Formats: sequence, C-alpha cells, structure tokens
Amino acid sequence: IDGVSRTRQIKPGDKVGKVNGLVLLLDAQTFDYTMNRQASEGFKITVNHHLDQPLMSMTELDITPGFETQVAVTPVIYTTSNAARKRFTPDQRGCYFDHERPLTYLPSKWYRYSINNCLFEASYEKILEECHCTPFFHTLGIAKCPRICNGASLLCMNKILDQVGSWLKTPIGITMN
Repeated sequence: IDGVSRTRQIKPGDKVGKVNGLVLLLDAQTFDYTMNRQASEGFKITVNHHLDQPLMSMTELDITPGFETQVAVTPVIYTTSNAARKRFTPDQRGCYFDHERPLTYLPSKWYRYSINNCLFEASYEKILEECHCTPFFHTLGIAKCPRICNGASLLCMNKILDQVGSWLKTPIGITMN
C-alpha cells in the first residue's frame, strides 16, 4: 500500500509442519474447462522464492481434481563468505550476487538476482525485440515498446514464453552458460 516491499523483512523461525502450512480448496469445474494445448484437467502450481518471477513452464506441478495433493518444501540456504565474494570475479564464480548486475525489467525492490529471473528477463527482452510489444502482465517495458501485446503480437509473445530458458542473453549483456 505504501509502495515499500516488505518481502525482505521476513525473519527465520516461522512455524513449519502440515498444520501451519497453506491449505487450499479448489473447485475445478471440469465441465466448463478452458481450451488448452495439453489434454488435461486441473490446476498448475509452482513453489518459488517470493522474489522470483514464477516460470510455470519450468517449475509447475500439475494438480489433478479429486485427489489430495501435498507439496513439501524444504529450503536450502547457501552462504558465501565475504572473502570468497571478493577473491573470485563473477566469471570465475559462474554467477553474480544481488546488486552486482541489476536486471532491467525486474527491479531489485521487488525481485532478486536469480537464474529464474535472468531467464525471464532474457525472454522478456526477446518479446520486446521480436514482437514489438509489452506483455500485458508485466508492463515495465512500456517505455521501450508502448504497445501492449495483442493479436499476432500476443501469439508471438506466447511462442517466446513457451520457450523460456532458450533465450540466454539479457538486455544488459548477461550471457548464461
């Protein structure tokens, strides 16, 4: 509400376990199912870091109607010492840390530097370049391409988004190996 991101203020120590988790009751209404490329019914969910752009095509879980589905999430925290950060360059490490290479269309106020965000950013730039439009769901590229994707450009956008992970160069020149 006040424009300040609170996501980085989450503290360790939250309670875990089945009774402390998120419980959803979803009504699929499969008789009124939408047109889809895959022959399936149900829901798709993804579990990701709160500062990452969700990439459904890479991390989705299919939830079938009529079944109870439990998803366990086990976080793994990696830390790097300041000595290692200073000793090795990003090329030697094979990665960047937050604020070493800011992403153009995913501001650090709401997103972190991660492989998912890099892959999304590379695909987003490809949409702006090839489709000459800005996706309706993420309009930070509107200054570069003031037209929202629709019609033929929407098909172009969907084709690129279906191949997230194929585009490996971001607008600021980060190339992923």
